[in-house]
Amino acid sequence: MAVGVMLEGRYKIRQVLGQGGMSTVYLAEDIKLGTYWAIKQIPKNNVANVYDECDILKRLNHPALPRVTDIIEDSRYVYVVVDYIGGETLSTLISQCGGIPEPTVVEWAGQLCDVLSYLHNVKPNPIIYRDMKPSNIILTPEGKLKLIDFGISREFKKDSANDTVYIGTRGYAAPEQYGEGQTSASTDIYSLGVTLHYLLTGKDPAKPPYELKPVRHYNKSLSKDIEKIIDKCTRHNSFDRYQTADELAAALNALTQSNKKRKQSLEAKDQVVAFKKLVLTIWANAGFACELGYTVTGLSNHTAVIINLDFASSTLDSFLDNENECLENSGETCFDELLEASRENRVQLLDFKKLCKKAGGSGRLHILTAPYSAGNIDKYKELDLSGLIELSYNTFDLTVIIVNPSLYDTFSIIPQKRADFNIAPIAGSIDAISEYERYLLYMSEKYGISVEKAKLVAWEYKKGINLPFNILQRVLGGNSYIGYVNYDSERERQRNLENSIYAKQAYTRHSEEYTALLSRLNIIPVKTFKDTVKGWLSRLF
Repeated sequence: MAVGVMLEGRYKIRQVLGQGGMSTVYLAEDIKLGTYWAIKQIPKNNVANVYDECDILKRLNHPALPRVTDIIEDSRYVYVVVDYIGGETLSTLISQCGGIPEPTVVEWAGQLCDVLSYLHNVKPNPIIYRDMKPSNIILTPEGKLKLIDFGISREFKKDSANDTVYIGTRGYAAPEQYGEGQTSASTDIYSLGVTLHYLLTGKDPAKPPYELKPVRHYNKSLSKDIEKIIDKCTRHNSFDRYQTADELAAALNALTQSNKKRKQSLEAKDQVVAFKKLVLTIWANAGFACELGYTVTGLSNHTAVIINLDFASSTLDSFLDNENECLENSGETCFDELLEASRENRVQLLDFKKLCKKAGGSGRLHILTAPYSAGNIDKYKELDLSGLIELSYNTFDLTVIIVNPSLYDTFSIIPQKRADFNIAPIAGSIDAISEYERYLLYMSEKYGISVEKAKLVAWEYKKGINLPFNILQRVLGGNSYIGYVNYDSERERQRNLENSIYAKQAYTRHSEEYTALLSRLNIIPVKTFKDTVKGWLSRLF
């Protein structure tokens, strides 16, 4: 039909939207209502497929599917009037943009699983789409996907062992569409897997050499999880694939959560977060202090230092990636220099970063420790602790000081008085909390250390064993209890190893927990990336 032709005195042809082997699709205006529709023109020699498609569509009701509103015939053609869906096909987007970012593809895959789940659960017989491919998926300006072209869809009937003929698109069609068996829900899952492969890699499987290499073969930045999901979708044997769209959606949802954590980490690294410099004390828990330090410097551009003033504890070295340097031996020289500077009243003139050792990783985490000996309490009793803390505060964004709260000495009291927050990572049990509260009361009455600065973290939290979160919040109050860090068997295992680097890995294993803690202290804000996809889409339309 030519542009401008009137159909049935009502539909005015405005443009050709697309043309395939069996039909041509036009954009038409209903001149009576002023609305726009898509009209599919099909030769009558393909009329059986036309009525099959219409019969399927008229029974469906899903926001991702077009509606059939009218059917018109003349001597040569049948014209099917359906919803006009504005936007671009995914095949057009790929040709313009190349590979699509993984989080976007995963979000789109979730939408497609939703519509496939609907189709596969239609009663009395499920609908098998059989032609999932980028050119049959339209992305609307609102970011929603619409599935079009039901010309080769069929009802699934259990008593039919095989489909009668091969039908589908080469490269996207599952093996059973070549006559190896009856098409089923897993057939659509196969084609969806191939579609996801194309979206991620930009490599069209409908073109030679007609192969599906693992997606990370083309792009190493893609996650191993998405590679595994696509591999399972596209198994040759249909029984080895995901059997339902809901099963695939569950795997994609798990991947979404994983991608969120990774994206938040990457966004935080690229962003300079404005916050007030802080001094924290950590009560006798070098493992928590190190994990916290690695998290801050791993998820932001902040610099941090861990100062160990718990001279009786020898645990700090075992948690650090110290590049095979012995922090203990180097620490004695540093503390001796600090002691000499304290006696000469010139602590503030020292280059504090040079006194500290880098703890590997990002290079933004530094360490200052001393030989582990109770005798150091007397040796360094003249140390200008207030001057040291002020020097550290002026040098680093975050100062983390490990103290031993059971020793009521200057190495514990002065840091707690100066700190912005005194953090107690302890067990989430009644006994530990009772002891914590008694200690706070004593330190407040004896030394004037504010109870308001004390913050409790349920350390190595075990759900079902420790107190529930709502009880912790109610017992301690909303301001005192700031969060938890889950128990991890790998952490426990690595405690028994020499030169363990578990703390360095913790911010990837426990990033969500630590980010929540740090946000309560206004160190790292909890950021979502819901607007990322919208922002990306806005550049396309």
